[in-house]
Amino acid sequence: MNQDYIDWNGKRIEYEWERTKRKTIGITITTDGKVKVKVPMYLTEEEIKNCVRRKGQWIISTLEKMKIRQQQLPVRQYQNGGVFFYLGKKYVLNVRRVSSIREGFRKIYLLSNKEENEPGVLLLEFSDVHPEGEEIKALLELWYRNQAKAYIKEKAFAYSRIIPCDYGTIRIKNQKTCWGSCSVKGNLNFNWRLMMAPAEIVDYVIVHELCHRLEMNHSSRFWALVEKQIPDFRMRRAWLKENSNQLFW
Repeated sequence: MNQDYIDWNGKRIEYEWERTKRKTIGITITTDGKVKVKVPMYLTEEEIKNCVRRKGQWIISTLEKMKIRQQQLPVRQYQNGGVFFYLGKKYVLNVRRVSSIREGFRKIYLLSNKEENEPGVLLLEFSDVHPEGEEIKALLELWYRNQAKAYIKEKAFAYSRIIPCDYGTIRIKNQKTCWGSCSVKGNLNFNWRLMMAPAEIVDYVIVHELCHRLEMNHSSRFWALVEKQIPDFRMRRAWLKENSNQLFW
């Protein structure tokens, strides 16, 4: 990955770029505010700069919006009363000591509220030393990973029968810049943080990656495959783009 920058109306835009086999230039901004540019093999560095300049207004505007959204996000509390989401529903963390014959007992449960609009309880039980801060964070991440592994595998199998398509191994990863990916060998990777998003958003990402098993691109044929399974995929994709930084810790 190469690094460069341009000056745009008195503002510096730093970006990373790489040449690929694609026919058009693609500019994306990651959830942590990095500008990444993928270009055809034949473009010169000056032509790449000009492409970035033409998108300067969009890049600056997007980065500023991301900064504002980040500032508005509540600080995540890894203690009693902390708010977390699971499949789009709100849960309040409750850390509780219990008696157990097993030393170092740690277990997490979801307790739904009978009132539909009221948050449920994300219950973390322990038997000995009270977990704090980073330990609670690590326990929650492991729990989300395990939930993602079971949930996504079941959904992927079901959708693969409908599309239909095959796939290799499903892996749950700690990805910083994408929600899912499909390798040329047919293996699928998914971000564990997806489990905080509403179920319909998770389904969209799963279908998106499965459709890459038939079309390893983002052509009109690919999007037609996605739309066949998820008619409102544009709305779901827009939700993920707008709310993605709320799903990161």
